[in-house]
Amino acid sequence: MSWKNIHYNYDGHFDGSIFTAPVRGIYSFLATTHVKEQHTGFVGLVCYVNNNYLADSTAIQRPENERINTLQAVVQLNKNDKVKLEGKMFLTMYRNNVAYQSYYEGRLVYSTVE
Repeated sequence: MSWKNIHYNYDGHFDGSIFTAPVRGIYSFLATTHVKEQHTGFVGLVCYVNNNYLADSTAIQRPENERINTLQAVVQLNKNDKVKLEGKMFLTMYRNNVAYQSYYEGRLVYSTVE
């Protein structure tokens, strides 16, 4: 997945697709997708660290085929570790009748640099 509209990116550690840890520490990541469409479908999120699986999203089905997926992970990263979020999409996201929104944030919780 990639984001075109990035509102905050302190020191440029997120390139729109991959976050690179600037220091060793504990990091928290949160991502959500909100899909409203007229056909049955599913959007899932998967998080990887250095191409190794870290976490999957959970989904909430709401009335009128509205689906919200959330992924939250807290992980210790070393400097220059790469975090990537990928989407599993089982519906056509580019149809005119599909409303789609996504949100992604990562933050350093605690630096373990000595």
